[in-house]
Amino acid sequence: SSGINAEYGVHVVDTRSHVISAQYPAEANQTEYGSLWCVSCHPRDENYFATGSNNHTVAVWDARNTVNPLHVAGDVHTKTISSAPFDPVTGNNMVTVAYDDKIAKLSFADRTKLVLEERVYHVNETGRWLSKFQAAWYPGSDTVFALGSMARPRRLEFYNAKLAMVQTRTNSEVLGSIQSLIRFHPVTGVIATGNASGYVTLWTAEGGAKEEAEGEEAAKL
Repeated sequence: SSGINAEYGVHVVDTRSHVISAQYPAEANQTEYGSLWCVSCHPRDENYFATGSNNHTVAVWDARNTVNPLHVAGDVHTKTISSAPFDPVTGNNMVTVAYDDKIAKLSFADRTKLVLEERVYHVNETGRWLSKFQAAWYPGSDTVFALGSMARPRRLEFYNAKLAMVQTRTNSEVLGSIQSLIRFHPVTGVIATGNASGYVTLWTAEGGAKEEAEGEEAAKL
């Protein structure tokens, strides 16, 4: 398993012995990578993981090299990156969420670098007291992901690979707060959302929509 220590970077921990087996970067004083805010593991190759930082860079690391990242993308955002997950199917796609009020879609198809493909406006400045927005890919899909929203009425938003919003989910009777954190059940599609308040909202998988990306099969939500 892996985890972030903002001062020292990413630690790889053996959950059986609770021993730190590796640290990225290897030297704690390598400040050029900033304070790390998120980490994402590649779904198909355990050697790759990605980090987002407060110096507006997103980096892909090869676990076999503890000194330097495989690639650093510094021109995607201009402020802190709070989320940078790989898609759960191929790992060829990544979506990033940042405090510059942008979300971006990047390609990691060639396994050597991140390539910016799409970038759109999305209000992400949740402020000091709310949890930062984290995007979540729909289980079994490399074309659909969900994200919280600052809009009213409060809602969840679903986007396709072109970063076009294809669906929203809301319930004004029970949902009164911003849903910063999103997790999908890997089998049933039930959605759990929440924020720093400690409350969790569960959403059924019913009432779905379809993502109709050009040249791809529709992915049912």
